Amino acid sequence: MGFLNKGKLNTFFWKTFSFFVAKAKRHVGYAPFNKRLPSVAIIYDPSHDPNFHLSDYLGYLTDNFNIILFLPESYRSSPEINIEKCWRVYYFGPHELQNRIKFYFSRFLLSAHPIRFVLINANVGRFLMHYLWQKHIASLLLIGENYPLEGKTLNRVIAYATRVIYDRYETFMKTLTNALWAFPDSVDYLVPPDSKNAEELQNYISRITDIGYKAQKQLIQENKDAEFLSNSSEFDIPYWTGKNKPRFNRFRYARHYVRNYKSGASAARPRAGFHPGIYAENHDRGEERVDPFVHYLKSDKPDGKWNWNVLTSPDIVSSPDIGLKIALHIHAYYPHMLEAILEKLRANKIRPDLFISVKSESDKLSVQLLVDKYEGKTVIEVVPNRGRDIGPLFTEFGKELVQHYEIIGHIHTKQSLHKTDRKMVASWNTFLMTNLLGDGKTIKMADVILHYMQTHEKTALIFPDDKYAVGWAGNYQAGLELAKRLKIETLPKYIVFPTGTMFWAKADVLKPFVNLDLQWNDYPQEPLALDGTFLHAIERMFTLTCYQKGYDIVTTYLPHISR
Repeated sequence: MGFLNKGKLNTFFWKTFSFFVAKAKRHVGYAPFNKRLPSVAIIYDPSHDPNFHLSDYLGYLTDNFNIILFLPESYRSSPEINIEKCWRVYYFGPHELQNRIKFYFSRFLLSAHPIRFVLINANVGRFLMHYLWQKHIASLLLIGENYPLEGKTLNRVIAYATRVIYDRYETFMKTLTNALWAFPDSVDYLVPPDSKNAEELQNYISRITDIGYKAQKQLIQENKDAEFLSNSSEFDIPYWTGKNKPRFNRFRYARHYVRNYKSGASAARPRAGFHPGIYAENHDRGEERVDPFVHYLKSDKPDGKWNWNVLTSPDIVSSPDIGLKIALHIHAYYPHMLEAILEKLRANKIRPDLFISVKSESDKLSVQLLVDKYEGKTVIEVVPNRGRDIGPLFTEFGKELVQHYEIIGHIHTKQSLHKTDRKMVASWNTFLMTNLLGDGKTIKMADVILHYMQTHEKTALIFPDDKYAVGWAGNYQAGLELAKRLKIETLPKYIVFPTGTMFWAKADVLKPFVNLDLQWNDYPQEPLALDGTFLHAIERMFTLTCYQKGYDIVTTYLPHISR
């Protein structure tokens, strides 16, 4: 008989079982949904956050919001929390919370829109933040004394939600720590009051609500900014994406740029020669926080350290005056890469004196064979494995370079062995070398750069225009200590610098570093930390010493060569 078929019987019992389980776990509904009120989803697990008592907040919240409440199973009959005024209440077991939030949250966005914010405790915070950003949550505001720097967690998180927008933030959690450091004005912090006084608690909740409304204004402004940029030729989509053939319409790209830059999900800049962070640091953009690039364009593009000239490569340029004293330092830690560098250099007319540092006597012999027929002075020295490429530049050759040369180039054989994506490393190498030397064929960037520096006295530092606004990352403290030694009074929040530590500079820019009289023992030992060292701080200070001396920077940008 068909009814007794084993497969069908199993299906029948399974569906029956699932029906009763679902019914048992169905939400409890008390208060009717009020369309005039915003909605709040509260995920509460006191075992993870014993200092936060939901009962202190719930009375005020239920009078002002539709409440969606997630509670542990142990609270199903608990008198501690009065749930009669909540719109929806869901209970979760020890290992169910993440799945139940994930299952129900998409329904909330449709049935209870707009959800003004979501309160969660620290331990479920990272999961939910990741999930919300993947599901197009439009903005994030953090609350609490602790934020996710190393060894710390979030105390409170508020996520402000709106309808589905274009953006997806797969990389958000990966970049959150840097985002909080690099973009502090995109985050609002509040500390819960210690007192349980009702008035203080209501004031605290009101402040939280104000943040939500403020975020709403900013989101409206973001759409206006995206519309403006989509109609502006100043927004360079190939530069921002790193792809010469755009796949989507301009508004979609503009929306991505505005949202990603503001949130910190991506620090890509909108065009070569402009830094939104530096501009924002120096201009009041109002409560709506108008996008810095939009504000800059609408203000008739004022000059400042937020914008600078950009060089591209004509096929032929006049050769720099042969009387100009030019040197190029190459740190050839990987000597097998030197031949390709020399090939790119030889395509140019200029022949700078070469100062090459290597790690061993055998490497020195190999390099001597490569430069044997070079039409210029060559100096090759074996150096200790300290200070990476910076140590040889300043400690081995620094004094001779700044005393006898007007312009000094600095490049090195870059491998970045900590990077698993070797294709990306090769692409970055090509990007840096082509922008500083050329392609070894028709592009002669060394000639272009040195001719420009010869004819523009105020330009003292030229380096590739990396679209990513990398910022201080974990190097601000080391930067502060170095700034004192360099007599730089204040450090800006946002900076542009030669990412990868390769550049052409006038001697005046490098003299302050040489005058530090650094010895080999002053540099950290290998293996070197990926961030936060003295060397990472030096890399970020070149533009600041350039400005300190009254000079300008210039970057190079070749549209067909991306990092």
